[in-house]
Formats: sequence, structure tokens, C-alpha cells
Amino acid sequence: MLIFISFYESCIRLCIIFASTMHYGIALNFLSSQTFKDTNLSMKKNLLFVLLCAYSLLAVGQDTFRGSMSCKEENLHLTIDLYKESINVPGMEMFGPMHGFLNGNVYGIWSITSSKIIDENNAVIRLSNDQGSETQEVKLTKNNEGYTFEQVNGACIKKVVGKKLVKIPKKLIFKIGK
Repeated sequence: MLIFISFYESCIRLCIIFASTMHYGIALNFLSSQTFKDTNLSMKKNLLFVLLCAYSLLAVGQDTFRGSMSCKEENLHLTIDLYKESINVPGMEMFGPMHGFLNGNVYGIWSITSSKIIDENNAVIRLSNDQGSETQEVKLTKNNEGYTFEQVNGACIKKVVGKKLVKIPKKLIFKIGK
């Protein structure tokens, strides 16, 4: 009996590992392999249920801070992936992938140099201008309207109006899509 439980726990762990790395096809093949042919049907159903639950838990909420968004009032575009550094900043490819960037009607391109996800709806990002001379900390909050972009600490992000640099508003609403 102890060997059967140990085998069952090992199979569950393997399926969760496969699911967490998004290789659910491999996990399903494992469940239908010859090793599993001798086990009873209820155990297979339980294992498949655990596998699907683990996969769905990992898939839910993973895209809150990933995507492209725009603030049409200020003509700004924010492209982010706060889960991993996967975005090449235009004109700064030599630095490798980053968490994202802010561009549009601002002076230069502001790249995200660091980020911290606080909870499922709040994150703090640090932006740096394309010269690296100014940084800005921003609180990004997901809400019903889209995302609230609120400048907290640092130099204000500026845009060019005529021949002058003018600060953009401290609080902006970004909507998903371009």
C-alpha cells in the first residue's frame, strides 16, 4: 500500500511540474502511457483533475501586467511585460530585453529598468530616459477603465510643446490596445 501511495504522489508531482512549465501535452501522454495502463480509472481521473487544476491556476492572472496600452489624451504608448524581461526597446537593442518602455509624445524613449508586482492589480516600475540621466518611479494600477499611471518619485517625464519641455500630468489613464 505504501508503494502505491508513493507512486501516486510521484505521478501527481510530475504532472504538476509538466503543467507548470506548460508542457501539458507531455503530462497527458504520460497519463496514457503503459505505466498507467495497470492503474484503476478513478486514480487516472483524480490525477487528470489535479493536472488541469494546476494548469488553470498557473494560467489565470498571468497577463495583468503584460501588453501594449495607450493614453490617447497625451499620445503616449506603454509596452510592458513585468513578468520577465522580454521586450526590446527601439533604439536600445544593445542593452538586451527589458520589462518594457514608454514612448510617443514624450522627450525620448523611457525604458523600464526595474519593476515590482505588489499584488494582482498594482505594480511599481522605474523608468529611465534614453540617456540614463533621469529616472521616474511610477505606480501602475489596473482598474475598470484600464491602467492608472501615477508618477511617484523622481524627475517628471516631459514632452516637447513648441520649443519647450513641459511636464506630462502626474496621473494618466492608459487603455489596452494601440
